Amino acid sequence: MSFRGIAEFILHLEHFRNIDLFQQGMYFLKFQIFNEDDEKVIYSKDYESRNKDKANFHRLQEPSTYDEQACYMTKIFFIRYADEIVQIRDIIKYRTEVDVKPGYLQTEFFLKVELFYCLPPQHNFQQIVNSAELMKEELRNSADKFKLVQTKIYQINNLLSGLSTLIPISFDREFTSLCVSTLHGSIIDFRFRASNMRGKIKSATGQEHQEGDTFMENGILVEQKYLEQDLQIQRKKDWTPNNIGEFFFFDEFGFLSITDKKVEETYADYTETLSQIYQNLKDNYLKFSSKCLSNQEQLEVDFPRIPKELEYKGLDSFIESELKSQFRRPQIEIKKAQPIKNFNSDDQSIIEEQSQLFSPGNQPSRYQNNQDQASSFNDEERACFGSPGSSHQYQDGINEEEECKRPQNSITLPKPNEKTNKHFKSKSSSNNEFQSTLDRFKENEDFILSIEGSGSNSSKNAFKDPYKVGNAIIMEINSLAGQLFELSNNMSKLLMHKPKKIYKVLLDEYQKKLEDKYGENILRHVIKTKDFSFPSEDFTGQLNDIVAKKTRQMIQMHQEFAGPSNMDVEEVKITEEQQANGKKKRKKRNMEKYAPLIFEECYIKDKNFDRIQNTFELHNDEKVKEKVHPNNAKQASYSGQHLFVMCHGFQGSSFDMRIFKNIISIALPECLFLCSIANEQDTEGSIPDMGYRLAQEVHQYIRESCPGKNLARLTFIGHSLGGLIIRAALPHLEKFKDQFHGYLSLCSPHLGYMYKSSKLFNAGLWVLKKWRKSQCLSQLSMTDSKELEKTTLFELSKLKGFEWFKHIILVSSFQDQYAPFDSARIQICSDAAKDIAKGNIYIQMVNNLMRDVKADVLYRLDVNFQIQETNLDSLIGRTAHILFLENEELMKMFVSRFKDFFS
Repeated sequence: MSFRGIAEFILHLEHFRNIDLFQQGMYFLKFQIFNEDDEKVIYSKDYESRNKDKANFHRLQEPSTYDEQACYMTKIFFIRYADEIVQIRDIIKYRTEVDVKPGYLQTEFFLKVELFYCLPPQHNFQQIVNSAELMKEELRNSADKFKLVQTKIYQINNLLSGLSTLIPISFDREFTSLCVSTLHGSIIDFRFRASNMRGKIKSATGQEHQEGDTFMENGILVEQKYLEQDLQIQRKKDWTPNNIGEFFFFDEFGFLSITDKKVEETYADYTETLSQIYQNLKDNYLKFSSKCLSNQEQLEVDFPRIPKELEYKGLDSFIESELKSQFRRPQIEIKKAQPIKNFNSDDQSIIEEQSQLFSPGNQPSRYQNNQDQASSFNDEERACFGSPGSSHQYQDGINEEEECKRPQNSITLPKPNEKTNKHFKSKSSSNNEFQSTLDRFKENEDFILSIEGSGSNSSKNAFKDPYKVGNAIIMEINSLAGQLFELSNNMSKLLMHKPKKIYKVLLDEYQKKLEDKYGENILRHVIKTKDFSFPSEDFTGQLNDIVAKKTRQMIQMHQEFAGPSNMDVEEVKITEEQQANGKKKRKKRNMEKYAPLIFEECYIKDKNFDRIQNTFELHNDEKVKEKVHPNNAKQASYSGQHLFVMCHGFQGSSFDMRIFKNIISIALPECLFLCSIANEQDTEGSIPDMGYRLAQEVHQYIRESCPGKNLARLTFIGHSLGGLIIRAALPHLEKFKDQFHGYLSLCSPHLGYMYKSSKLFNAGLWVLKKWRKSQCLSQLSMTDSKELEKTTLFELSKLKGFEWFKHIILVSSFQDQYAPFDSARIQICSDAAKDIAKGNIYIQMVNNLMRDVKADVLYRLDVNFQIQETNLDSLIGRTAHILFLENEELMKMFVSRFKDFFS
């Protein structure tokens, strides 16, 4: 027997968006919601779905549900174009049960999403891509050719407490796409369930069930996690409750423990839980209705704008209605406790013999008579207590008073005689725990006699009857559950009426939570200065590296003591080994492991200052806070297209920038992207030549994709050498200078390798220059001319273009030796100040670049990765250099933090 919470979830699937799918083809998604315990995986049953008809090519086969897998499959759709959007608009309701035990409201649920793909038929491809009917015919022959291409699992926290959240379902690699969805869930009822005792079931082939086999339990699909023989299901348990009264008020040995305080605590435990869930749902409902419905729509819809308050009836009303019933239970029945701890087999056999004895005088006891009376009821009447689905009977024509009339079918325990007590004492006189059990047994005996002596019609004694009080609590729970179900149903109607607007509300909330989460890994330093050329302090990189190690230790200590602060939705990482072996244990994508630390320096130019003013001097300056605080960022509205031009580095390709481009595209779906291919075949030539080719590519793209006045903003992002190629292209793009918006360089050696490059890297650079005759590397090392004033980098620093940008972000990493720290940040270093021979040239280049910058704030970022492997790449600094192209968490932090830039 168990007391279980009934949970209901609503999954809304808005649309599927092709971000960067490599191939045309037919796709569909499969969804499962489940939770786990030590023994099994419990799948939520999808019992209702609603959808709307859409375009034929986007609806080649109807959505469907599969009971044997407890999964929902979307319609099959055909993806033909880049950035194609498929409207799904499906709303699926799931229901499941959870055991009511300590911490059950924190049960972790998982949403499993699988993407399936099938190559379109090739023999008549030209015909079927133009005819939906032919495509449907071919689909019938290709249904078994779909293959699973990617799986994503998301952990949902606090789902039982009335949660509404966005689920950012995004697939990656060659199937980069996005499924926009939301999930809403809560506990809606409690029920007392019969125990599901199962023996070793044989499969259809006669073999014992193996790990992963499924079976139905209370109408819910369950998957056994481990083999039966290894699990040892038959655990040693003292006693299990047989009905709701015993569950609430009997202890683990099967003896009564009921007081006024116990009744109040039990009543408050469940009613306050439902009350809090109701309040959470109500808050979400009011938020959605106020933000998504106009005043006119609020009058026209068939659901209320403001839900009613939760109403309590109280235990007294249910107890009194039960006392007025003519079918009152005459006695209180006590469940037999079996087995009691520390009994051996002989003890157990004697107890079983004694349980079959009659009262003194060899006459049947009044408890036995009551048992016989209970057995006279038919099966339908007996099912009212302790049977699956009994809580629905109040809605199916059986009123509450009639429900109270049903007697409890409990196993009775006779009054023990002296022989039994003597045997107990002789066997366990040294066992304190068992002696305590005997004392509790005698308390139960005294309780029975006191109830019989005082009569059963007393209202006072009714609150001492665990069965009457338990049934009254269940009636109150059912009353509250009915109101909770009504609110949940209205929430479902509202979701179906305005799904897209509700999604946008939840999207804003999710992004705000994500900003707060990522903000924990960003250490901000504000500097007020007259000249952008100077750093805030010397040895910034070394100091940041030391601080990063201490900060990670502090984060780890905080998690050990306070525990991690979980978001509502967290992606669960599945390794290839776990997926191949079918293991159920998974681990979350630990953000602290994958996300780096960012040391952010915000330089604010003020010509009235002759010195650098640091953060501790500016903590009361509201104007400064308004400029640099991410929560105060105001995204200016504009009309037209925002084009992002992304340029790869030395010996790179357009594919290098693909991950960053996709992450920006998810956040800004309306923007255009140009991943440059103009220099893929020749990154060892002259930097000015590569800049000219990039400029011509940008001109052509603008003519084709956003001609006329359609271009509103132009933003450049370059990695490594790409940052310099972009600067070389700017003079050729002067006609678009009014649209220039942002410039972001990722570890670009703007000032070459004059200072602070490692000896190992310099040796490799020298070999490459001699071996490959690379003109680009000669220009970066400033050896392309005998006079430093005539080198390419110096000439490049004098070109106009940098001052046209409204936002400039220079990203560096002290761990990256491919781009010297100060060179990537375009700042004067201490070595240049001390170098009489070449230092002046270095300082002039910095001044040339920074002199005319008109941006209000210049950002210099130092990114510190948690690199655990020690190999050649990490020693020469290549690991950190490549992580700027691979670390998705870093890219998400950029997009989340700099809203003005990415807008």
